Amino acid sequence: MSSSKPPKGLLGRSRRLIQMSSQVVLKEVGNQLTHKLSQAEETRQKAIQIKNQIEQAHIIVKQLRHLRGAAMKVGQWMSLEGKDYFPPEVIRVLETLHDQSITMKWEDTEKILKKEWGSLFKEVQELSHKPIAAASIGQVHQGKINNEQVAIKVQFPGISESIHSDLKILKKTFGVLIRFTKKNIEMDSVFEELQNVLIQEVDYEHEAQSLKKYREFAQELEGVRVPLVFEQFSTRHVLTMSFEKGIRISDWMKQSPSHEDRVRYADRFLRLYLREFCSWGFVQTDPNPGNFFIDLEKDELVCLDLGAIKTYDSGFRGKYGHLVEAALNQDLKALRVSALELGLLDERESVEAFELLFEIVSSAVLPLNQNQFDYKDSSYPDRLQKLLRKFIQVLEYSPPPKLLIFLHRKLGGIYQILKTLEVTMDTSVYVKLFFEYLEESTDQKYIIKE
Repeated sequence: MSSSKPPKGLLGRSRRLIQMSSQVVLKEVGNQLTHKLSQAEETRQKAIQIKNQIEQAHIIVKQLRHLRGAAMKVGQWMSLEGKDYFPPEVIRVLETLHDQSITMKWEDTEKILKKEWGSLFKEVQELSHKPIAAASIGQVHQGKINNEQVAIKVQFPGISESIHSDLKILKKTFGVLIRFTKKNIEMDSVFEELQNVLIQEVDYEHEAQSLKKYREFAQELEGVRVPLVFEQFSTRHVLTMSFEKGIRISDWMKQSPSHEDRVRYADRFLRLYLREFCSWGFVQTDPNPGNFFIDLEKDELVCLDLGAIKTYDSGFRGKYGHLVEAALNQDLKALRVSALELGLLDERESVEAFELLFEIVSSAVLPLNQNQFDYKDSSYPDRLQKLLRKFIQVLEYSPPPKLLIFLHRKLGGIYQILKTLEVTMDTSVYVKLFFEYLEESTDQKYIIKE
């Protein structure tokens, strides 16, 4: 982690992003000229175009890493979700945004803490001057309050104020890159979704309330732990929580845990998701592996980040259950009825749209309904993402069903975690739990044909 100051204020950020966008556009002009001048040299032309696009990606990464905040978050998101938009060479460049984080100097962090805490600043002991972790929106410091170890998330200055302007410029920039791929992809709904998520993630007061509520829910689950919020030391820009011990999933896997242990944690992830959606209607929609720890000493799964929570009321959950019921029963007619009731599709949509929705729901529940499912080798997540994008492209009257997209992205993320755990397991029990939990919380009844 290195320390550097991004430009102050919206004007400075916008100027940097506009300069970056201009460089990308100039590269694109070069790409188009190459296309016109080298029609007969297709192999050479393609190599030059990819080289230029990689250079464009390097320009973007350099600036986004420096600016942090919403800008960097968009780049990270594109590296994960842009595999159908960009060639793999470009994705590899964008993925480097996950590897390094630029941090604030201690003097700047101290000013923020003193401003946010006031006189309470003196009550925190052993406050680390160097962050123990950092991301696009903020960094984490360690300290003690009343002899209890705490983790303190400090938000970078100006992040919340810059979201709208950052995304407005970046939508145009990535639009240029996408047009170069010759794909006609509408980015408005994607960036609208990103903006809504980011606005929620930068509100640490909202995250504190989510942590409290989620912690209460999770008490009914064995082997799952959620940090305790120190409310007096938490504000819109600073979030103070109990310091939780543990290691990341990838580091645990390096210790070669037994398959039995890996299956036990896979089971906890699946049961946690089923409770989130079916029972609580309170879903953490960012299943990044970095948001979880494995506490080997206490044998517990630790949930660290609840900035991206979506709520689903009992009406939606009950109807969604009937959508899944129809998919499992291979009943396209019933699925069409459920989709219309949920407002997922306009009745004027094509037969192809309803058939694709049928495929999406059937694919989404596939890993939860197998006697032996190998999470290591399946192509499930790629298939699901491609179906979702194809589905969105064929819609003529309906906006993208964001509630469904969030939910199935969460499922895809859980799948990736289980793939990292390299488990093969009987998942048929989870479909039974899915409907059991829904019947308990929604008063709906479901019948699955044998």
